[in-house]
Amino acid sequence: MGRIVVIGWNEGNDDDWFFLLRIATFLKEHQLDVFANRIAARDLDVYDMLTRPERGDALDHINNDVDLVIALFVYGVDKPSAVIIGQDRHYNVRNWELAPLCARLKIPLVAWGDQPDLSYIRSFRKITKLSGNISLVLYEP
Repeated sequence: MGRIVVIGWNEGNDDDWFFLLRIATFLKEHQLDVFANRIAARDLDVYDMLTRPERGDALDHINNDVDLVIALFVYGVDKPSAVIIGQDRHYNVRNWELAPLCARLKIPLVAWGDQPDLSYIRSFRKITKLSGNISLVLYEP
């Protein structure tokens, strides 16, 4: 069984854990129970440039042994930008490389919060669910 990579989870933030549990429910609704159960068990490989910078950029750790990528409020996934960590708390050095990497490796990508426009990646099938004013999207290869 491969890893579940979570990008942008501040483990000290209860809201982020709530979001992950909502994602688990969403995955279970789409017959992806194995992922849902692993999220609930916290069987996750976490990368967050604000709270765990020593782990480095998640993109350097996404490869063929990853089964699922979850991006929590990851800014700028759909376009290159010069925004980096600062007062606005964004890190976007290579975020725009995430979706093409997942598509190339055929790894499902779950995006919660800032929704990228990935219509240019035709190999992804998009499933959307609204949760209040936040959308949750599963991009499946």
